[in-house]
Amino acid sequence: MTSLAARVLAGIRRRQLFEPGTRVVAAVSGGADSVALAWLLRELSEAGALRLVAIAHLDHSLRGAESARDAAFCRDLAAELAVAFEVEAVDVARLAREHRQSIEEAGREARYAFFERVRARTSAGAVSTGHTRDDQAETVLMRIFRGAGTKGLGGIPPRRGAIARPLIDLRRSELVTWLEGHGRRWVEDSTNADHALTRNWVRHALLPQITARFGDGVVDVLARGADLARADDSVLSEIAREVAPGIQQSVGDAIELNVPALCVQPLAIRQRVVRGALKRLGGHGPSALHVAAVLRMAQSGQPIRLRLGSRHLELSGGGRVLSIRGAHPQDAQSLDSWAYSLEIPGQIDLSEAAGRLTASRTTLAALGGLANIKRLPQRQAVAAALDGPLVVRAWRPGDALHVLGLSGRKKVQDLFVDRKVPRDRRHMVPVVTHPDGRIVWVAGHALGEPFRVTEATKSVVILSFEPFLEAPK
Repeated sequence: MTSLAARVLAGIRRRQLFEPGTRVVAAVSGGADSVALAWLLRELSEAGALRLVAIAHLDHSLRGAESARDAAFCRDLAAELAVAFEVEAVDVARLAREHRQSIEEAGREARYAFFERVRARTSAGAVSTGHTRDDQAETVLMRIFRGAGTKGLGGIPPRRGAIARPLIDLRRSELVTWLEGHGRRWVEDSTNADHALTRNWVRHALLPQITARFGDGVVDVLARGADLARADDSVLSEIAREVAPGIQQSVGDAIELNVPALCVQPLAIRQRVVRGALKRLGGHGPSALHVAAVLRMAQSGQPIRLRLGSRHLELSGGGRVLSIRGAHPQDAQSLDSWAYSLEIPGQIDLSEAAGRLTASRTTLAALGGLANIKRLPQRQAVAAALDGPLVVRAWRPGDALHVLGLSGRKKVQDLFVDRKVPRDRRHMVPVVTHPDGRIVWVAGHALGEPFRVTEATKSVVILSFEPFLEAPK
């Protein structure tokens, strides 16, 4: 057994990824990491530590002849390793269009569904993927930028369900060196050089800058941080599971939360209990904004009904009972038709939008002129010719505005499609309108041309939308 295979085996035992003799499928794309995985698992199989039963390859139908080349390479590899070859082709681009997902999201879902089918066909105990310590570091960085909590900062779990990652403690460079030293080939995916893809940009542009400043060991530091975050999240999640029965109960097709019992828990536990309740009702996974909106609603103490994605919430009983159920079609109109008045200056907390919207008046000179306005974050907009009170409401079918800098009017629905706003979150985007009904700002997305600020503008209004990143304590 090579020294690298021995290290992989030590990691498998330390992380308890497989029992001895487990039937394992290797997921192979044809790239260096996954090819090294297949050869290393073959070594461990020959040593009796596990049993490699198949190579699994999914053709995403995205790269034409290159995709066919990869599939042929993996077929030959399976033959060389003397194991079964499992292959399927999926039109990922079509799936992305049908489900209104990114190519990356659709591809990931297709892969894991394929892995489960292969696992069932081969009676395997696990499917192994070639994720490395470098992948872990990249994932942690990406999730930091997305504002992830403890669970997200845990990165890629070494094992989740039937998916195991035996190479998670190895560096990508080690695998390449090992393959080259043994004269073993792999194929390169041309899209890995596309910096328009976030992971590729992190891998080829950001992470090299970080390692140049802090040293190559920063990859190990980020990976160790992920291990610590997963350990913390495991404990917090277990506490939440223990206290949840005293906070929630199923009543018909709804889950009812005892608000006083929920609110006495620490924030980390409150968040996990609410997330668990939302997940039980199905639909898209609850976002951090959804969880924060529920907690804001619970602590408001005011009777209110609203819709979050595919879920319908109602706070009643003097603010003591929060009922959550899947939204029925007949609820849509009333739940999606919220509206509030906003004075200038003023602010309002919007449970329906999971955030706070603020309007303040200042001068163009105080902002440093037009150049500084262009540097403001997307969550802010500066408008001219505004008098209050403004109306802040949900998007309505047929809404349209003349977007700043564009010619002609554009439907807000088309704007949402362009910006890839999921259907179940569109009613959560605040639409700020002038007293005469014209749309001033689709929060975070577009300002109306009639409210453009010019060099001649003196008085301006700053509109800001701050998501509830956590519930108030």
